[in-house]
Amino acid sequence: DRTWDVESENRYRALIETMSEGLVVQATDGRITAHNPAALRILGLSSDQLHGRTSMDPRWRSVREDGSDFPGAEHPAMVSLRSGRAVSDVTMGLHLPEGSMRWIKINSVPMEGPQGRTVTTTFTDITDLVQSQAKTLQSAKLASLGEMAAGIAHEINNPLAVIAGNLHLLSKLREDPARFQSKLDAATRATDRVTKIVNGLRKFSRSSEGLHRSPEKISTLVAEALVLVETKAKRQSVNLSSDLRTEAVIECDGLEIEQVIVNLVNNAIDAAHAHPDASAPRWVRIESYDDPSGPVLRVLDSGSGIAPEVEKRLFEPFFTTKPVGQGTGLGLSIARGILQDHGATLSLNRSLPQTCFEVRFAHAP
Repeated sequence: DRTWDVESENRYRALIETMSEGLVVQATDGRITAHNPAALRILGLSSDQLHGRTSMDPRWRSVREDGSDFPGAEHPAMVSLRSGRAVSDVTMGLHLPEGSMRWIKINSVPMEGPQGRTVTTTFTDITDLVQSQAKTLQSAKLASLGEMAAGIAHEINNPLAVIAGNLHLLSKLREDPARFQSKLDAATRATDRVTKIVNGLRKFSRSSEGLHRSPEKISTLVAEALVLVETKAKRQSVNLSSDLRTEAVIECDGLEIEQVIVNLVNNAIDAAHAHPDASAPRWVRIESYDDPSGPVLRVLDSGSGIAPEVEKRLFEPFFTTKPVGQGTGLGLSIARGILQDHGATLSLNRSLPQTCFEVRFAHAP
């Protein structure tokens, strides 16, 4: 029996030593008392640096998915030690000693023993996955900009022509102060318009990686998104309007939520424009209002609707009903993923006669 016990323990140790996942054991006071080689590799530490450290140690410099600080007291291991329950699938970012960022997925399981409660924690390096998602998100944003590029260029040319024409007239109107000021004001408004469009493009195209969440008004996010889509609506003869009835503030990455709005409105414009009845009105409306569960944002369109068989696959990656070359099929799946990360939901609201995509946000903390 003793021989069998020794063999079993050796097999167990060999398994732990060769695991690709990191593993640490923490004592009742939270100190790390054991670890495997993968833990050292993933955490970028030596055995001496890791042994005896607790999750409360400020040297971890850990962060949440949104970039905010991850307090040591909320580490899954510490939660397990306090509560006696398992904690799983927690994502954490760690600033490694050499300066890089590593993302890990953590699971902690408590165990009761003669010396009190201990906890065993395993964690997987998901850095490549996180970086891949960030690249996919950025590619989708740039694809959206590419679709809008021609219209935006035209939209910028219009105010530039106004500026050039009014500047040419200014020299002839020196003796007419009223007309001189009128032309000057028109040129100023056109300049402001160009500035607003260019700033919107620069902000939208910027990578979201490393940005932190902050309080943002829904109405402001909608206004910034509309700058990028209204040209497409004009070009496709689609009436674009908004009815914003909330001043709610949400805690979010503004660029990501703006991308969601742009995607939903662009899809709605395409749907309205593609209506088979040439005499049918073509319109898209953005609505927002307060609900007891949190603020709601809706994008409605006058298109011909979404068939039930299409609805089942709406949020599948790479699924699209658009012709080849006119869509990646990633927009809605990425939008839903962004909103889920923000504690929000995206769904097709079938209770209304028009096609309506509905976003439900949580109240800001």
